[in-house]
Amino acid sequence: MTAFGPFAPPPAPEFRTASDVYTYCTEFAARLSGMALEHEISALQLQKALGQIPDDRMGLRSKLKAKLVAGHLKRAAANCEAASMRITGAYLAMVSEAQQNESAERTAKAANAEAARAAKSDGKMTPNAALAAKIAKDY
Repeated sequence: MTAFGPFAPPPAPEFRTASDVYTYCTEFAARLSGMALEHEISALQLQKALGQIPDDRMGLRSKLKAKLVAGHLKRAAANCEAASMRITGAYLAMVSEAQQNESAERTAKAANAEAARAAKSDGKMTPNAALAAKIAKDY
């Protein structure tokens, strides 16, 4: 156990490669999933314990309060699970963005190569070479 209990904050991240980001996201998502499970179990245990407290109306009031309190913990568990999914989505968005950038770079290189070929020819530009030159100029 640490000073923060069983859910210690993650160490300061160092993002040098995509695998560092992947490792951080998966570890943090696993921690949040664990917290969600803990909240769910706590909600059930708390609801049962609070529901057994006697009151003046045959325990109905304490059972209602127990259900309300447990509902808050269940919503906290659902939020932890949603945050876990969002962290996974953050990694996927980074990968998707990197693939789009890589695709754009390949397109620009191909356009530059086509423009260079057209410039080496006898000065006549084919329609594809003209389009490639325009794309290369935009990048």
